[in-house]
Amino acid sequence: MQTLLNNKKFHYIFLIYFGLLTFLGRVAWGGIRPDADAWYAQKAKELIASGNFFVINFHGEPAFDHTPFFIWMDALSFKLFGISTYSAILPSAVFGTATIALTYKIAHRLFDDRWIAFVAGIILLFPGYYLETARKGQVDATLGFLVTLALFAFLKAKDNPRWYYLFGLGTAGAILTKSMIGLFPFIIGLVYLISTRQFREIFNIHLVLSVILGLLLGSSWYIANWIYFGDAFLNSHFAELLYNSLSGDHIEKGGNWWSYFDYFKELFQNYWPWVPILVVGLWLFGKKAVLESDRQALFVLVWIASVFIIMSSASIRQTHYLISMFPAMALVVAKTLGDWLKETGRERLFKVLVGAIMISAFLIGSTGMELKQASSLRQKSKWTRDLAAVINLNTPQNDWIGNFKLRDKEEPQTGLNFYGDRFLESPLQKPEELMAQVETLPHKTWLASIEEFKKLQQQYPGKLYLIHGNQRYAYFTSMQNKDNIQYDFSKEGLTYFR
Repeated sequence: MQTLLNNKKFHYIFLIYFGLLTFLGRVAWGGIRPDADAWYAQKAKELIASGNFFVINFHGEPAFDHTPFFIWMDALSFKLFGISTYSAILPSAVFGTATIALTYKIAHRLFDDRWIAFVAGIILLFPGYYLETARKGQVDATLGFLVTLALFAFLKAKDNPRWYYLFGLGTAGAILTKSMIGLFPFIIGLVYLISTRQFREIFNIHLVLSVILGLLLGSSWYIANWIYFGDAFLNSHFAELLYNSLSGDHIEKGGNWWSYFDYFKELFQNYWPWVPILVVGLWLFGKKAVLESDRQALFVLVWIASVFIIMSSASIRQTHYLISMFPAMALVVAKTLGDWLKETGRERLFKVLVGAIMISAFLIGSTGMELKQASSLRQKSKWTRDLAAVINLNTPQNDWIGNFKLRDKEEPQTGLNFYGDRFLESPLQKPEELMAQVETLPHKTWLASIEEFKKLQQQYPGKLYLIHGNQRYAYFTSMQNKDNIQYDFSKEGLTYFR
């Protein structure tokens, strides 16, 4: 057992293998989420079709709401492995696993203890919320990796200042992943150097050049889109999106001052079983930083505090926005446990954690059980995927599907873009408006909830034909178009994805 406790090779193999196994186990079974996951995936599809690296399109029109790095990664995954649910989530799983390996390396550098480093990697993997994030086709796991990579390079620069250039490159990638939030590494590094009074290091030529490099590369997409689209880009991406995200006037929880402390509640709910140890550990790290001038403890605290304070000032607060500080929290918990436990206690906890990860991987990959907060095991696009093939067969590629009372953020709006390669129109709300269009455009196809379709059938008997329905949605057309509907799925040219 002592050999495994300190075996670097075993540690890396175990963390990487079970990271990928846990993050990718049955990941395609439930489909991607029909919100942000589908937005990124659809934009990656359209990027491949357009071939334009810098202009991100959605519905064939330039889209400025999402920065491009994760979309580039999705597009690369699609090119390598084909367009599918699995390929859309693969970048998150890979970057999530890489973050675990980097957390191990940072822990060993800071504390020079292989057991603490290995447990830090396990702790990052073990809470269900990090697991869920790495099983999403969204930017958070990728952002967490780039921030962690940049901060690892920042620490390595103490030995060799050329590591600062990787610090700048990692921050550039983070900016291209999450806009101004990607500046976390620069902010953390600056606050740390000021806190430790390393004022001369702030002007280290390698650090200065790395910051310039990071800002230039990180702003490349912004500059290109400003050149292409001018004020339309600036007004959309900065004036509107960032103001709405950061302005205190738009606090989602009702604008009360205590809503700034929502993340304490979120972490209390989503970071078990480590919450008590984290609280004690933060207090101990604080004592070391203040009373003992412990720079390692101070670095970890600055990392956590910078992310927490900045994200607490944003109007929308969700736990996955904090993923960039999860590696630092894992460092605190692992170091606290390592200092508490004697050798026998370390051996016992090592066995428990290894067993827990192996059991989790088995449950995710081989059973239908739900792990706490790992909602990624649920069906997320079931009803949309059920419709995709028949929609693809009966709605021409350049035609839009009519929409009756389906709201913008309901499943078909974005999920159908990705799985069926078709788009929904803005919703009609009144039955008479729908029937007027049915009369005028009898060959048009429509989508509605199954409940609303049944009401329409009662109100207008014999007027509508149900092409395909499931427990949630109805895909239909006019009765005049009935004879043109196809169900021969052996035909060539179908482009829906699984």
